[in-house]
Amino acid sequence: MFYTNAGSLGFQTMRFRIAPLLMSLVVASVATPMAGADTSTDPPLPDPIPESISKSGLTVKLEEVVTIPPSGAMPATRINFVTDPGDGSGRLFVPDLRGDLWVVTDGVPTVYLDIAAAFADFVAAPGLGTGFGFVAFHPDFAGNGLFYTVHTEDGVALAGPTDYDDTSGNVVHGVITEWAASDPSASTFVGSKREMLRIGFGVHRHGIQQIGFDPTLASEHPDYGLLYISVGDGDQTPAFSTDPQDLSVPHGKILRIDPLGVDGPNGEYGIPTGNPFVATMGSLDEIWAYGLRNPHRFSWDTGGDKMFVGNIGENNVDGVYLGEPGANYGWNEREGPFLFDPADPKNVYPLPVG
Repeated sequence: MFYTNAGSLGFQTMRFRIAPLLMSLVVASVATPMAGADTSTDPPLPDPIPESISKSGLTVKLEEVVTIPPSGAMPATRINFVTDPGDGSGRLFVPDLRGDLWVVTDGVPTVYLDIAAAFADFVAAPGLGTGFGFVAFHPDFAGNGLFYTVHTEDGVALAGPTDYDDTSGNVVHGVITEWAASDPSASTFVGSKREMLRIGFGVHRHGIQQIGFDPTLASEHPDYGLLYISVGDGDQTPAFSTDPQDLSVPHGKILRIDPLGVDGPNGEYGIPTGNPFVATMGSLDEIWAYGLRNPHRFSWDTGGDKMFVGNIGENNVDGVYLGEPGANYGWNEREGPFLFDPADPKNVYPLPVG
């Protein structure tokens, strides 16, 4: 059982029909291309997931915990995430896309860090993926004080380089920053920061969505402390970017890096040796999985060490996938477990034979 909230402009209720194929759509091989659309013989599917919704009998009870002070008009706040820093303090941290990182201590919210004020080219407009998007705390935050944020920039920043050759046509940069708190237990941030990674995007949505660490791993595990980064395709409609199938670019991917390493391309992070495309000609070493349209959120099952990735589709299928290294989830040739034709984006088609 899982629960979800959808909609960047407000809360929406959504009904789900779970297709078993969604969980098994994993194509790890990169040698064989996917079959293209054959819409000349196959009609579109009128109802691609016809199974009826089975009610579980479970209910969800909501209770108010805290109200974050307003940062604007409609909506009053732009919050879409709450996290525990894992330091045993009981505090909660809440990012507002307009720029403030709030800390809630004993039910009282205060501003821990003003992200907007820290960057001259910070931008939170026109919304739909811009602003202070996410925060992730290093699993050793209580000791090392390290945490990471995602924000967007435009203006003068667009004239500068990114960490990939994607400088032309960008309207926004997605930036990952490492922060080092001098006192991890303090109620207000004091410390230093460094830019770790910068990616350009041609539109204001489907950018860097989430960053995070696998919380199920013990400190001696070789993957402990590796940072996962979900990157959208940039939503290059109406052409429907083929970048998610291109292993030479970061868009439409889940990346994995070592934030404490230095052997990456820009010297600000390291490349985990277990990444599936390390030393593969023409591929980015950072890529962990690919073929995603907008991997908005990911999380782990703490009981079974399974990773789940929430991917926003086009018109028919929003999918929850099992995260697997090297997996290809199909976009923009597949929407969920169905064939997608960019010339007819409102429909999906049966898969080709074989």
